[in-house]
Amino acid sequence: MRFSRRSFIQAVSVLAGSVGAFVRSPIKLEASVSAEAAESAPIATPLERFLKSHGIKPAHLARQSGFSRQFLLRLRLGRIQPSPTCIAALVCACRRLTREQVLADDLFSRDVIRNAFRTMKPGFLEPDEEVEMRAVFGRWRDHADV
Repeated sequence: MRFSRRSFIQAVSVLAGSVGAFVRSPIKLEASVSAEAAESAPIATPLERFLKSHGIKPAHLARQSGFSRQFLLRLRLGRIQPSPTCIAALVCACRRLTREQVLADDLFSRDVIRNAFRTMKPGFLEPDEEVEMRAVFGRWRDHADV
């Protein structure tokens, strides 16, 4: 009897599947997967909670803000810290998407906002960016001292 390459691969996969069914029970496998998923689940940031509560899709926010979806994912998971101009752009984009008065505090914690202003260098902002900052933060220089 001759086996073709395809029939050999099919036979091996059938054998591997039947052996796997006897070795581990599916109930234990499901329990371990759910426990691992619960441990690795990230804590929701204020930005993530805001997007979920208002039904905003990350792709729409990316289009409105001008940032990539990958960059926004890192922000939503809290892996990176935003700059003041990034915070302002996201607040303006969320205002356009929700048609509500969104504040920087709605999207980011006070600590993140403080750190963004602490890392900003003098003369970093262009005049048009400074106008945008005042629209988002009010008297935004007060945040740097907080």
